[in-house]
Amino acid sequence: MRAALVFLACLVALVAAQEPQRCIAIRQFEAREASFDYEMRFAREAKFGYDADNERFYRYDEVEFNSTRGFYHDIYLHQENVQYHIDLRARTCERRPLTRPFYPIGIPEEARFYSSRYLGSGGVPSAGLLTTVWFGEETDHRYDLVFTERECLPVHITRFFSQSIERSSFFDVSIGIANPDGFIPPPECQQPSNQL
Repeated sequence: MRAALVFLACLVALVAAQEPQRCIAIRQFEAREASFDYEMRFAREAKFGYDADNERFYRYDEVEFNSTRGFYHDIYLHQENVQYHIDLRARTCERRPLTRPFYPIGIPEEARFYSSRYLGSGGVPSAGLLTTVWFGEETDHRYDLVFTERECLPVHITRFFSQSIERSSFFDVSIGIANPDGFIPPPECQQPSNQL
């Protein structure tokens, strides 16, 4: 009986050790980002820059909404509580106050591990990427997150707010910021008439 209890305790410890540890996400990166909302007939593909240390990010967006295409540069500067929305075709700029807090791209301490999954194939050598899936809640939304197990790169983030759902998929991720100018508003944003 005692041997069975020791075996059971070892088995429980082994299973607990199999659960991946929460990784620490990269603090600065650039990537391609894709978002889709099929109900709203909205699609966005963007060049995305992220800087957690300065609580800011930017997107160079190609947006399709109801079969109409637009090209935009959005800059979110959370420490200054301002967003710049630049229409690249019209060369106009709108300055807006930010209405949401900065949500770091990472795995929060309170997130719960759900599973490990291969993108592609885990059974064919070099044909898959091992990811971890996490979920949880913050004060204003629920979320699920997918990160690579190695390097802790973001793959997919979904945030469920009371009135909306935001989904982002990341690919072609590169560590660091090669284009810091993406965070700098262009001259047309400095004109007082373009402020909201």
